[in-house]
Amino acid sequence: MNSIIFKYSFLCFSIFLFIILLHHSDTISQTVLSLTHPIPIYYSTWHKCVQRQLLNTNETPETFWKNFVKRSRECDKSSNIWENMRVIALKNQDEMKYAVLPVKKSSNNVFVTLGIGQDITAEEAFQKEMTKINQNVTFYGADPIVEGNSEKYSTIGKFFPFAIGAEAGFSIASVLQDGDYKDVSVVHVDIYYFLSQVLKENKIDYLWMDTEFAEYELFNIFYKNEKLSRMDIAFCQMSLEVHNPSLEQKKKFKDFIEKLIEENVYGFFFAEDVSHIRLWLFNFGTVFKFSVCINRAHFFAMNMTTMAPIGRKHPKMWQWYHIELNDVILFQEWKVQDSGTMIWSCFVVGFAGILLEFLKYSGWAVSEKILPAEKRTKYGGILVPSDSRFWTNHIIQSFYHFWQTLLAFLLMNIYMTFNIYICLSVCLGLAIGHFFFGSRVH
Repeated sequence: MNSIIFKYSFLCFSIFLFIILLHHSDTISQTVLSLTHPIPIYYSTWHKCVQRQLLNTNETPETFWKNFVKRSRECDKSSNIWENMRVIALKNQDEMKYAVLPVKKSSNNVFVTLGIGQDITAEEAFQKEMTKINQNVTFYGADPIVEGNSEKYSTIGKFFPFAIGAEAGFSIASVLQDGDYKDVSVVHVDIYYFLSQVLKENKIDYLWMDTEFAEYELFNIFYKNEKLSRMDIAFCQMSLEVHNPSLEQKKKFKDFIEKLIEENVYGFFFAEDVSHIRLWLFNFGTVFKFSVCINRAHFFAMNMTTMAPIGRKHPKMWQWYHIELNDVILFQEWKVQDSGTMIWSCFVVGFAGILLEFLKYSGWAVSEKILPAEKRTKYGGILVPSDSRFWTNHIIQSFYHFWQTLLAFLLMNIYMTFNIYICLSVCLGLAIGHFFFGSRVH
């Protein structure tokens, strides 16, 4: 009795696990891929360019600031950032913002504006673009000037009446009032507390920051192993304004850019000089994993030749055995174009082979249990029971036959990818299953 219960439990669990693995095979493979940290080809091209142009230049901070925009733009152009990342421009009243829209459905996209400046034109444009593609966005905005900002931002999201800085406290800040910038006393909330305790968000899809000189103390939020990274808080896309600095601040800016290049986490693009410098940043680094910026922002429907291995190649319909990682298994979403997906696919396929052998054995075992040999008679070459249990057995065997046939045809279709790794996994799974369940001895 215990043996029968175990076998049925194993059967139910196996079918359930197989369905789950099939359903989540793409997600699992993406998680494995995140460990290998693939980088888009165009980003590598861009990074090499900024290394040549901006790293170890031995220039003074003043000269570096003066030449930065031109050199940065040259690297954007050489790597064709605009086309490769499929960036859209969103116009504010006096500036241009940038964003990459999601390609797949996300449960929620988090958007944070630090420094509203009584202008949400670009945020509204972004919201319209996201609505067109049926994406949900949660907006959070903070600005120490309540008048004008609260009323406007509350139409799209939640407004917070304080400034954001590196530390909490009370200070003098330059803010926009009555069309002009004025120095006023404001309350600062530190960005770490704001994100983790007030918003309770640790993955920010879009961050637009115009904090009127407070940005210089916030540069370290982009660095590896700093406080924000240790708190597991990450940004995917960010618009940053670096205001016309003093000599000391220009040195901080130079150190900031060099640090970004050395750490190879954030890319900075579309630099613009309008007395201060505007930048758009994207996270390509260690926190740029499928679970953060790819799956959460699903960031680009890439040109098929611009990314490796994240960017997908066109799958082929093979007619011969091969080892190239470029197959589709059963479903359009189950693409095998990298080693991570292949490893998981082989496990899933091998498990399916074991499951098929178990179904065969289980059907036989149930039949033996219901119809002992001594209660059968021969009729036309078919074993017919001598009592009313015939229909019980026949229905159960038909149930097993359905699942065996379905799984066998699925394995046949999987084998016909002609990928040697997949084919061997099918055979190995069937062999292992036969070893454990092939016996028909009582």
